[in-house]
Amino acid sequence: MLAKLPRGEVDLESPEADTVNVICDAATWQAFLKAHNLPSTYAAITDWMGERIFIGDVAIKHSTLLPKVVKHELEHLRCRCSLGEAPIQ
Repeated sequence: MLAKLPRGEVDLESPEADTVNVICDAATWQAFLKAHNLPSTYAAITDWMGERIFIGDVAIKHSTLLPKVVKHELEHLRCRCSLGEAPIQ
């Protein structure tokens, strides 16, 4: 299941994503990663050129992980860069 979250109040200190997609089902998230040739260990990804964030089921299910994941993905939008991570092919 892919849920598109509506845009809400935006923290002026944070970049604004055009779209935040949350994939709540583990099998769907793994299929999404596989379809895009991404490692199965990713909790979220950001298409910073398209200003889209995709958050997987693992981040949603772990309340301590979610804020860290969101902050990290927003940083991709802020710098419009890979943050030194291996490029996605």
